Amino acid sequence: MSSLTIKRAEKAIDFCTDLALTARHEQLDAELGDVRKKRQTLASHSEAELVAQLRDLERQMAESTVVFVLRALSNKRWAEHEAAHPPRKGDAADEAYSVNLSTFVDAVMPESIVSVTHKHDGSPVDFDPATDWMSLADEMSNAQFQVFALALLALNRGVTAAPFSLTASLATPR
Repeated sequence: MSSLTIKRAEKAIDFCTDLALTARHEQLDAELGDVRKKRQTLASHSEAELVAQLRDLERQMAESTVVFVLRALSNKRWAEHEAAHPPRKGDAADEAYSVNLSTFVDAVMPESIVSVTHKHDGSPVDFDPATDWMSLADEMSNAQFQVFALALLALNRGVTAAPFSLTASLATPR
């Protein structure tokens, strides 16, 4: 038996549970951009008010954001899931990913979620993937669900080498 141990890849996903705040944030951000374009003085009263409102919304969004950590499955377990969810004939997305996407992600996700914490303080969220994933997934928008689905696929089919940071490399003296 080998003495090598493997730590499979993980990915953190920020998930905001109150995206209704996004529209107001976008509106205020656009207003702030307009004020900044039009201003003649260094700081207008309305600019300061808009900045304060934006910061408050960002705080609210951060407080309603949780972080899911997903971990890649073992090759054997991933292959078992692929075999159990073959692609539907004629479905381009299924054929591209070689699985039935409508059933595959929901079957694999509960095994892949290793933790859920509050972003603002790191405290654990009362979330049992085995029992809570399906009801959460049913409430997500398609865009939110795709973030999870693509992360799951990337973890298990993506890069297998240690990452390289070009930014760190450029900042390192030779």
